[in-house]
Amino acid sequence: MHLIPVAPPAELPLTIAALKEHLRVDGAYDDAVIESYLSTAMAYIDGRDGVLGRALVAQDWAVQLDGGFPSGGGMIRLPLPPLRDVTEIAYIDPAGVEQVLDAAAYQVLTNREPGEVRPAYGLTWPATRCQPAAVTITYTAGFGDAAAVPEDYKHLLRFLVAHWYAQREPVTVAGSVNSMPLSVQALVGKLRIWGFR
Repeated sequence: MHLIPVAPPAELPLTIAALKEHLRVDGAYDDAVIESYLSTAMAYIDGRDGVLGRALVAQDWAVQLDGGFPSGGGMIRLPLPPLRDVTEIAYIDPAGVEQVLDAAAYQVLTNREPGEVRPAYGLTWPATRCQPAAVTITYTAGFGDAAAVPEDYKHLLRFLVAHWYAQREPVTVAGSVNSMPLSVQALVGKLRIWGFR
């Protein structure tokens, strides 16, 4: 399974103004630093390379399957929950021609974590040519817009940015060592999806 970014999120879950309020920062003198920390925090927790294994704000991805669909009516789990919708399922048929599977031929289960795609009732996946990227599933993952992202995820971003803002060096040795706060570790443990990392 190969996961490919198609379209990034249109916005970030938090604004710089909201972070400045949390940090109790007045004025614009540190806006660039705070924005940089927010981008870094997003890269740390969100998307394919994030520690949570999730998508926060809606974003488009493609999964490529080598060799074809699972045998029979096997389900396909799509990384980066929550799954919002499947845009298209394309495949290379045995003759080497790209086909697009009719949406009525499969069901999208968004009420599971991670979300799944299965053949419609009574159907099986079509035959494919056995080759790399024989199947490409394009889909949207994430909670929706920034307002739809649950507060736990926003708190995690606030905690990360606040920690990095207060601790400008990776490790401070001045009588104590300042590592990642337990609040961050606890939220990562709670919010992380297991199985795709």
